[in-house]
Amino acid sequence: MGSAMEVVRYILDLGPVVVLPLIIILLGLIFGMPFSRAFRSGILVGVGFLGIFLILGLLLDSLGSVAQEMVQNYGLSLEVVDVGWPLAQEMSLALPLVPAIFGAVLILNLALLVLGRTSTLNLDLWSYW
Repeated sequence: MGSAMEVVRYILDLGPVVVLPLIIILLGLIFGMPFSRAFRSGILVGVGFLGIFLILGLLLDSLGSVAQEMVQNYGLSLEVVDVGWPLAQEMSLALPLVPAIFGAVLILNLALLVLGRTSTLNLDLWSYW
């Protein structure tokens, strides 16, 4: 169980910009796409995620100083600390049961796909927490 957790932790630490393109390429190959099209699709997903994270980073950096100025100008007090989703995700993914949950969710989703109860394969591992 410890080595499975280390593998899952290593994969998740790569982040969605690296992992999702690999998943898209793998799924494309599994479903019979030529490698060039699967690779192109994976690269497009990776570039899209990179762009989203760059824009969010720029927005959050600029909004942080604006929020601090608003607190000072209006005399507000910030009594609650928002640790953000990265820390909350790290805390929840530290549970030893995480590899089993990932496997169970993937198997359930594949079973529902085979039975025709859904038409979507959920590969968003970062939303399980």
